[in-house]
Amino acid sequence: LTNTYVGGNVYYDGTQFTYIDQAGNTHIINFEDIVQANETLTILSYNSATGMLTYQDEKSNLTTLDIKGAIDSFETITTLTPNYTAGTITYVNEAGASVTVDIKAMVAAGAETITTLVNNLDGTYTYTSENGTVTTIDVPADVINNFTDIITNTTVLEQLIENLTNTYVGGNVYYDGTQFTYIDQAGNTHIINFEDIVQANETLTIL
Repeated sequence: LTNTYVGGNVYYDGTQFTYIDQAGNTHIINFEDIVQANETLTILSYNSATGMLTYQDEKSNLTTLDIKGAIDSFETITTLTPNYTAGTITYVNEAGASVTVDIKAMVAAGAETITTLVNNLDGTYTYTSENGTVTTIDVPADVINNFTDIITNTTVLEQLIENLTNTYVGGNVYYDGTQFTYIDQAGNTHIINFEDIVQANETLTIL
């Protein structure tokens, strides 16, 4: 507490975030606008002349899918309707029948690497690899098993004491109406880049 920072002009009342400007006025922070301004959406475009479907993921990687292989004899498509929720496209063939193509499955099978990490809310996590192998990670057990070694390590104790001595009280995040900044322990100011944060954590895709 000897090097304590008290401050931060960003507040949360349980419902919304606000910040106080230099004149003492309170403003509401609209995170929806911030996210929409910075998020990167995936794109799926279809070339009806060639029958090629181009998919761009959040990292701007392009994958081209040949719809000819999914549509028998590449018949003339009269209508093409996307289902954004299901990840499918439905077309009406020359005979007037509706045919649905699962684009999400095609992309996942041919282009994307899919793994999952699920918090079981009991101190364990379940990890599923690309080939379907399931592994349970028991975080508390690992900590308990190594706690004695950790707490008796003098280097660790010294580090804990140092960290507690240099504790921050209050917020170190500031907002000036244009950008967010934070102050590190050395007193240096850094800009918070929401574009990087949003792109690193988003899972939203659009067909």
